[in-house]
Amino acid sequence: MFWQVDMDGVSVDSQPTLAKSSVIIDSGKSFVIISDPDQLQISVAIEGAQDASRAISPGFFTFPCSSSTPAARLSFGEKPFDMSPHSFNLGTIDNGKNYVGSIVGRDFRGVADWVVGDRFMLNAYAVFDIVNAQVGSAELA
Repeated sequence: MFWQVDMDGVSVDSQPTLAKSSVIIDSGKSFVIISDPDQLQISVAIEGAQDASRAISPGFFTFPCSSSTPAARLSFGEKPFDMSPHSFNLGTIDNGKNYVGSIVGRDFRGVADWVVGDRFMLNAYAVFDIVNAQVGSAELA
């Protein structure tokens, strides 16, 4: 079973980057998995982004540790939720010069455009209501 919802959009550093998409909320996934074209759009909006497909695995990007971690914001039900720097950063490589981003591109052809995993859910409370077949979320206190 999975939970499919509409996402209103994505912004990076307060700049609208992607429009409405259908997403699956999946606490069993460790990343935010998106289509390769969407990943490219997000990554080019972040200064210093480098394709790490060869160094790590296809779909991963790295970002310089010397730059500030971007404010990636996903909006659901007209409510924005920020991904904290901690949840956006999977860890450092290259002797601490770069970090690996948690939004990963894939050749994604499924019932939804994205799979939003627990790296995003570190930033919000999630409620899965099986009786009423709905998902709710709220900011962390």
